[in-house]
Amino acid sequence: MDIARKILPVNFLSTIPKSNVHRWKNLKEDDFYGYQYASLLTKEMNDLQLIYDETNSFYRKQFCCFLRLRTSIIKLFTPNEWHKILRNNKAKIIDTLERIKNIIPISTAARLLNISTKTYYNWIVEVRYKCEYSPLKLCTKRFPGQISQSSIIEMKKLLTATSLLHWPLASVWAEGIRKRLIAFSLPTFYRYNRILEIRKSISFKKDHKNNAPVATHPNQYWHADVTIFTTRNGVRHYIYLIIDRYSRKILAWNVSTKLSASLRLLSIKQALVLASISNIKVSIALIVDGGAENNNNIIHDFIASSQINIHKKIALKDV
Repeated sequence: MDIARKILPVNFLSTIPKSNVHRWKNLKEDDFYGYQYASLLTKEMNDLQLIYDETNSFYRKQFCCFLRLRTSIIKLFTPNEWHKILRNNKAKIIDTLERIKNIIPISTAARLLNISTKTYYNWIVEVRYKCEYSPLKLCTKRFPGQISQSSIIEMKKLLTATSLLHWPLASVWAEGIRKRLIAFSLPTFYRYNRILEIRKSISFKKDHKNNAPVATHPNQYWHADVTIFTTRNGVRHYIYLIIDRYSRKILAWNVSTKLSASLRLLSIKQALVLASISNIKVSIALIVDGGAENNNNIIHDFIASSQINIHKKIALKDV
């Protein structure tokens, strides 16, 4: 009731029945909805009285409009996008805040911009100690943790070398470390490549229109594939696999130095035995690639004569 007397008009308080006032005084704090805000209101009472003073109604409306505008602008961007915009314009922001700091303190202005005061003061150091000869545009004496100009030259040579253009950035970095051309970490390598824009990363767009089949139960879709593995002695081995799409279980596998239809047929028969499929009502979609070991008369004759309902589908063609 102490808060109510300070905020609510006297005319309104006089209309509240005394019995209600007496009952409210005997109730506990947690019996009231929103009681957790009582302590906050008590602390901010002077500010609230000042804000809701009738003489300040025009300025109160202006301030509320400003807050709505600020919230709307910030919500237009993700936090990363918003901070990126501020970083790219930090010199202008610092100049503006330094001009108005006698009216709006730096800590308050930083909160309004949704940045920390520590970030703001770091920006001041970066702007004041700017150096055009540094790749990071920072004074090397003030920020000694930068890589040398000679290391940047070697890095550019590695990233623009014709023989290494098809290499990933991590492999190029490892090549530079192996030949002792550079001596800094992989994250630093990534960072300087991004800042200097020596080699732009390739972005791959995901195909959201992929009509890949979705398995709802076991033995609905099987994938038949062959993986090639070369041992140290130079011998090439073919690993035949049959995998259930729903459970991701390997139903059958074989290893051979030959790529043949008979071994593919053997893996299919082994998968049928392991899956214990004898019900002719079961329908299996066997997804294969366009390899000769999958598309031949041996496989076609077996599917045609099998009691199990098997439908062979070629990936990226039939599905």
